[in-house]
Parts: sequence; C-alpha cells; structure tokens
Amino acid sequence: MMMRSTVLLLLALLIQFPLYAQDTLRVMVYNLLFYGQNNTFCNRDCKDAQLRQILAEERLDLFAVNEISNAGSQSGVHSNALLANVLNQGGTSRWERAPLVTGTNHPILNALYYNSDKLGHLRFETADRNFPRLDLHKLYYKSADLATTGDTIFLYVGVFHQKAGDTQSDRQQRGRDMQTFIDLMNRWGRIDNLMLMGDFNCTSSEDLGYAPLLVWNNSEGQLRDPINRPGQWNDNPGFADIHTQSTRTINEADQGIAGGMDDRLDHILCSVSIMEKRRKLQYIPNTYRAVGQDGTFFNRSVLEGGHPLRNALYRMSDHLPVALHLAVDARPGVGRRGIAGELPARLWPNPVSGEAVQVETQGATGAVGWRVIDLLGRELASGEFSGLLGRVPVGPLEPGAYALELTDGAGRRGFLRFVRQ
Repeated sequence: MMMRSTVLLLLALLIQFPLYAQDTLRVMVYNLLFYGQNNTFCNRDCKDAQLRQILAEERLDLFAVNEISNAGSQSGVHSNALLANVLNQGGTSRWERAPLVTGTNHPILNALYYNSDKLGHLRFETADRNFPRLDLHKLYYKSADLATTGDTIFLYVGVFHQKAGDTQSDRQQRGRDMQTFIDLMNRWGRIDNLMLMGDFNCTSSEDLGYAPLLVWNNSEGQLRDPINRPGQWNDNPGFADIHTQSTRTINEADQGIAGGMDDRLDHILCSVSIMEKRRKLQYIPNTYRAVGQDGTFFNRSVLEGGHPLRNALYRMSDHLPVALHLAVDARPGVGRRGIAGELPARLWPNPVSGEAVQVETQGATGAVGWRVIDLLGRELASGEFSGLLGRVPVGPLEPGAYALELTDGAGRRGFLRFVRQ
C-alpha cells in the first residue's frame, strides 16, 4: 500500500505538472463585511480572531479582500491593522499590502495582500477613483534566478466589488462599471496571466457585470470560469455547492444579509493564459472552492453545515471566501518549497550537476530519513540526517528527473522534485 501511494504521489508530482513547476501560489478572495466599522455583533478585534482561524490552514500567498473601512481621515488604518493583526502573526513579516486608493471619500475599499517572499508589486490603478469598486494590480513572481537573469513571471490581479441589487438600474450600472474596467485593461496594453476576483454581485452569468468579461477581446487575457458553471445562480439548488452568500438566515447587528445560502456572488476568474499555461502559470484542477461550502445547507445558515470553521465563517461575514491554487512553472532555488507533503522542506541547487543537494526541513522531529525515487517509483538511494539541514548525495544518478521523499521521526512526509544534469 505504501509503494502504491508513493507511486501515485510521484505521478502527481512529476507527470501531471511540469518538472519545473515547483511552487504553488495559494489564492483567496473574501468579502469581510465592513471590516473596521464598529458594530455590536463582531467588531474589528472579533473579526481578526475569526479570520486568523479561517486562514490558519490555507497557507496563502495572495489574499484579496472587499469592504475594508476607509473611515475618512483614517484611510489605511484598518487595512494595516489586518496586515499586522492577522497576516503577519506568529513571527512572520513576509506579508505586504499593495497600494490603496487615496483621495476618496468612499466608505469602503478593496485591498490586496501578498507574500513578499514569492511576489512583488509593480503597478496599481482603479477604474473610477470616486467609486473605487474595480482595481487592477500588476505583480511579479520572485523566481530563483531573478537577480541574475531579470526574467520573471507577471501576474495581473483585478479586485472587484460591484454594485449590489437586482433591479434593471443596478444591472445597467454594473454594465457601465464593467466597461470602465475593460477600458482600463485595454489602456494597460498586453495582459496575459490575469485573475479577476471579488464580490461581483451578479445573480447569473448573463449579468452585465459578468458576461462581458468572458468575451473581452484579448487573446490571452480573455477570462474563464475555472469550474465552468454558468447559469442562473440565485436560488438554484443546482449550484448549492458553490454558493457564497448568505451564511446567515437572520439579520445580525453588522449589516449583513440574511436569507441563507442561495447566491454565487463571489468569484475568481482566470485568463486563458492561466487556464492553458501559456505564460508559466497554471490553474491546478479541482482546487477552486467556496471555503466552508459542502452543498448541504442550501437556503440555510452555514451553521447547519458540517465544516469545522462554520462558527468563524458565520461571525466573520455574510459571504464565504473563494480560493484556488496556481502552479508556477519556475526553476526553484533557496527559499522555494516542495508542493506536496506534510513536512515543509526545500532543496538546492536545482537542477544539480554536482555530487549532492542540500536539504533543509522546517520543524522536523528527530532524524530525517530520505529516499531518492525515479519516475517508476523505484528507490535508488536512501539514508538519513540529523537536525534541520542535511546533505543528500546524487553523484551516481543518471541525468533525469527524480523525487526526494523525506520522513521525520513523527512520521510526517514531504516530497521534493529535482533534476540531475
């Protein structure tokens, strides 16, 4: 059974994704429901506690949010509080916030946070400064050879929070806003690796705030729904597994919407370039999900579902967050971790032409056993090292692709890929 599971994992690691796709970007978008505004149900301190719990297992690299309080002269105060009190906790300082819209009296803003160990920020613009609902960012991936080659992968991120409502006037306004955003993208010129994410406030895929994106005339930036689920989402049990609002059936004292879970308002759309991996980024199939959604509480509260975070999701917002993962086709180096296993680790150099690779684990218990395995699942070499840092000899290996299996004293396993030149 162990051999069979190892071979299956190797196939996932070495065949399904490219050999150099040794990193993963974990992405989430979340409408935080007036984060920073005082209320008697769940104030900012309460929201911080819920959000820390919700994000604990996600290991995110990119986090987009809607409804951060602007609070007039306190612009940036609440978005910085989320950075300090939620993301940069537990001794880490890797999270940074992208620029915010300034000079606006709009009561709520979008915000974008990113793992600065992996990503850097280059450019930001909002489609309409007076009503900053639609923002566009350009980021870059910090590949291992960036300093020497100057070559990198660019990622464009649109953060959306469109006008709510289902009247004809509301839909027409979303259509006008969408055209303004499309005009902004056209001004930026070539856009390929693109994700648009947020609260679209559209009850169907025919809405004027959604449909134009899927026919936007850009050969690589044209957008797709990663799970391809078009239709009339509102109050339709056929979409119960991807509905994102509302987590509640009663009105709480935080301006959230009641009515139960019956709308797909929150989305992450990916460009053709990402879906087809034309520019070194690829959506990983079956990773798109509404967090906490199991499809069992249609028109009911999230509290009636079985998710262990249901209480935190209920208190945090009337929306559920949406998440997905991207595979990065980039050569790994120091600071880059394997994409699979329970034991976080990294190795370098990669590709390797010398006699050994260096391996560093994080939080390993006891001695760490290692095995070098080929594409057929055969063990070619094995050994162990003590401590967090070890040396694995690879000199006798023929040129090709291999996996390194690590197992610590607690039985946790990790897998890393490398190429022998």
